[in-house]
Amino acid sequence: MARTPLHLNRPVRTAATLASVAGIALLAGCSAGAAEADTATTGAVSGTGTTTSGSAPATASAGGTTGGYVAGTYEGDGSYSNPHGNIEKVHVSMTITADGTVESVDVTGTTDGAESAQYQSLFIGGISDEVVGKKIDELNVTVVSGSSLTSGGFMQAVDAIEAEAAA
Repeated sequence: MARTPLHLNRPVRTAATLASVAGIALLAGCSAGAAEADTATTGAVSGTGTTTSGSAPATASAGGTTGGYVAGTYEGDGSYSNPHGNIEKVHVSMTITADGTVESVDVTGTTDGAESAQYQSLFIGGISDEVVGKKIDELNVTVVSGSSLTSGGFMQAVDAIEAEAAA
């Protein structure tokens, strides 16, 4: 009898844990300081393949006001819990126009595990196709290139960016 490879069972395991992970992610967002204290070592996965650590608050640079947003480049951070209960982080840098159109996006992920790094890399590799050219207030990213959990942290960062960019 042939055995099903473990990676083929992932959608079932992921679907079964999404409800509990969503609750943990909400709690993690409320206690980001405590989550950071629980993380011993971090490595980063980014769109350019560089390794960095640390985080920055949502900030803006450049821009002018002509619509509902101040055009410019903004940064925001988000976090989510992986199926093992570890808190993973993403840092998003996004350039938007005065009407809220996303011109560019760069995501850096910070994780302790190889499996999480793989999923973050898949997400990072496909996120531009999902958001560039769309309005920031219409973004609802749920799954990118098979990565579903990273999108929760990404959307937290987008919410911070949207609030900062609002005119």
